[in-house]
Amino acid sequence: MRDLKNKLTSSKNTKNIQDRKGKSFGYQVLGFGAGGSVSPNPFTADYFMLGGGGGGKGGIGGGGGAGGFIFSYSNPNASGLAFDNGTYNITIGSGGTGGVKGSDSTIVGGGDAPINKTVNGGGRGGPAPGGGSASPDPADATGGSGGGGGHLGPSNAGNTPPISAANGGPQGNPGGGGAGGYAASGGGGAGSAGNASSGPGGAGGAGGNGKSISITGSSAPYGGGGGGGAYNPGAAGAGGSGAGGDGIPGSGPGTAGPGNNGPAGSGSGGGGNGETAPPTRSGAGGSGRIQLRYATSIAPVVTIAPGTNTTATDGSDTIATFTVTGTFTVG
Repeated sequence: MRDLKNKLTSSKNTKNIQDRKGKSFGYQVLGFGAGGSVSPNPFTADYFMLGGGGGGKGGIGGGGGAGGFIFSYSNPNASGLAFDNGTYNITIGSGGTGGVKGSDSTIVGGGDAPINKTVNGGGRGGPAPGGGSASPDPADATGGSGGGGGHLGPSNAGNTPPISAANGGPQGNPGGGGAGGYAASGGGGAGSAGNASSGPGGAGGAGGNGKSISITGSSAPYGGGGGGGAYNPGAAGAGGSGAGGDGIPGSGPGTAGPGNNGPAGSGSGGGGNGETAPPTRSGAGGSGRIQLRYATSIAPVVTIAPGTNTTATDGSDTIATFTVTGTFTVG
């Protein structure tokens, strides 16, 4: 993979203008060879990559962690990606169902400038001790952001595996630890850690807050952590900003409603469930997304597939938004 320092200097990147005072600016301007191919060098595109959110857990279980959140747009620490002739496969991570980790989002492939870049799915919510799990590997509770700890359960790490600032990270935060009996903790969010529950009979922890990005030209939050469940009479934890799923309070056998999910494309964690008797349904995580921002002068030689994925313009730039798995083809 080749990361190049982004040359974008629109009104949303005034720092770059200041850093390049006295020099010409803009995305790298390239000529086009025969057949519409980019020639001779790669062009630079900003990226925003978001993994699928983790599912919350039932049985006084924790909220799911948000999918990993990495970006280069308006980020002084990270470089854009270099694209050249070829097809780049874009995989959008799915959200985990109840008690299951979210999936990774990736950009892989290309011709003269191959790329292999991954952001990780969010960790599943943790179970209560002895409560089992639909995803038994403890490592599945870690990820882009960590899942919240279940009743008396531990915190779970975020930014796992670590992604450095130079590569657009860190990608997330830990889930809260299950400090309170009969109440679970919130999953970690892209912007902050999940919150611990509040003592025996108390409330479930809220999910960590998401983070906002303006790569499309307007700001929107993504990657909220799911809220932790709590057993009756405790209140369940709220989902974090960025559309994390709320937890569900336990209120007796057969009364727990459907889980509170993270919305599609949000990368948010699902809410946990505080009920111990069946059904113990918990929320699924939201799927991820990938967005690329590049000079509109490049757009005539770029093809986005399938048609569910879209492009839009903001000033002199084009933004390709992938919410389903597809391809980004240059030339």
